[in-house]
Amino acid sequence: MDNDTLALWAANLARPLGSLAEWISVAEAKIAEAEAGGTDLLMLPEWIASHWLSFMPADLPRNREVAWMAEQAKLTIPALARAVAGRRLTLLAGSMPAAVAGGWVNRAYLLMPNGTEAHQDKLCLTPFEKRPDAWLVQPGRRFEIGRAHV
Repeated sequence: MDNDTLALWAANLARPLGSLAEWISVAEAKIAEAEAGGTDLLMLPEWIASHWLSFMPADLPRNREVAWMAEQAKLTIPALARAVAGRRLTLLAGSMPAAVAGGWVNRAYLLMPNGTEAHQDKLCLTPFEKRPDAWLVQPGRRFEIGRAHV
């Protein structure tokens, strides 16, 4: 019987960062560290994208934060996919907002060394996620059952 090793990145979201490139560099170092430790699946926290708010534009209104984080996510996911490509480690890249018809969802990405990507949109939202004066994300539509082998 094979055993898979999981590691959790308890990211310090209070640590300010200067740019998305800096965040990606930190993530790449965590991926390398986890792989060196024999990890098969590295899991990042839900709403890891909120760490990026430390370098958002100073005048960004609260009701635009989700849209801004979703734009950063479009750059982040390909960078993280490259970081796990060819490794023996799979990355559950936490969650970050993604644009869908009619708004935003809180999406978790699974990135595999062979280039396979899967995602799941959060189905049950917190009260804060539903607030119209704040992030206002919508729930995912269905449970996605992946066919990828981790």
